[in-house]
Amino acid sequence: MKLPLPQSLTAQFALVVSCLAALVAVVGATTIYSLTGSAHSIRQLAEERLTRLADAQDRAEHTLTIERLALQSSRDDTVEAVRETHRQVLEQLASFDGLVDHLAPATASNELGVDMLALYRSSQRFRNIVNIEAQVRETALAARAGVCETVRRVVGQHRRGSAPRGRPTCASANT
Repeated sequence: MKLPLPQSLTAQFALVVSCLAALVAVVGATTIYSLTGSAHSIRQLAEERLTRLADAQDRAEHTLTIERLALQSSRDDTVEAVRETHRQVLEQLASFDGLVDHLAPATASNELGVDMLALYRSSQRFRNIVNIEAQVRETALAARAGVCETVRRVVGQHRRGSAPRGRPTCASANT
């Protein structure tokens, strides 16, 4: 069935203009729909990247905190202070491992190129180094405390006059 076309020039012109108006409306609606979808996708991507950036900043802050605590442990003067700093470092490392665990699903889905195993290994190596450093520091502080106690005892003996005459030696200090 054939649609009859208008016979007058004015009617034909009106038909063409109305078809063009309909075409512009359909193209406009399609454009708005695609722009809305694109804006939503861009917003979602921006939020994901912002979240990833915030996570990276958290990891950097934790790393700096761990570094500062590790440096502080070498300046601690007592065994108790070394143990407290060591405990804080281990807590920060556990928190850092939690951030790395949070990164793992994002890495698997987005293929960021982050080697999760390397992060876990470096965290474990650092944990081992911190444990060794804390043990060495505690041993050194305990030995220093033992030497100080021996010196105090020898000085006390000299003050009371009960120490042997002459220069104190390790043998006389241990008696």
